Amino acid sequence: MGLNAVVPGERAPGRGLRLAPTVVLTSAAPTAAAQDPGAGTPEPPRSSSTGGGPGKGRTRTYLAVGLAFILVMVLVAYAVIGEVRPAGSSGSSGTVLIPNGTGYSLVIGAFNGVNFVVSQESRITGTFNSSHGVQVYVLTPAEFQSLVKSGNVSEYVWTSGVVADQTVYQLDVTVQPGQWVLAFVNPNVSWPTGVGFYSDVVLVST
Repeated sequence: MGLNAVVPGERAPGRGLRLAPTVVLTSAAPTAAAQDPGAGTPEPPRSSSTGGGPGKGRTRTYLAVGLAFILVMVLVAYAVIGEVRPAGSSGSSGTVLIPNGTGYSLVIGAFNGVNFVVSQESRITGTFNSSHGVQVYVLTPAEFQSLVKSGNVSEYVWTSGVVADQTVYQLDVTVQPGQWVLAFVNPNVSWPTGVGFYSDVVLVST
């Protein structure tokens, strides 16, 4: 008995049936990763923001904006608060002539003067001491100029006398309307002295 070849899609001899077409499944060529078992997971795309690229530029922009904001806040705070007082300031009322925490270093024959103007009778108050003595004066501008030229006080309106070293001295001086100089003078002829203030030296109207 002979065999008849069957061609897909054609009728088989002697039968009324049509054979279903044969479906052939094919696969795509293997990827490079599949071909190479040692290949790892593909790396994610690298950012182009390296060196001086856009990323670094954005960082600089953020930094500049932050610094500008801080500067603005400092200026606003200064405008609201007013005078910036030193650390440890007592917050005394009145006009501050010498802030708390100030220090004077006076060599032999040296002095330090603070000019101020009074429109009505006022008091000068404050606390200080010295390492090797000091003498305080209230002088007119002319008397202070004489001190500047000669190095000596010939005339004065008021003086504390020589305040001994390590003595805490409380200023309490009344001054009349006018222009004045509060002078701290080293009275020593052989060594320097230092003056430290424990409270604001202030001018308060009486």
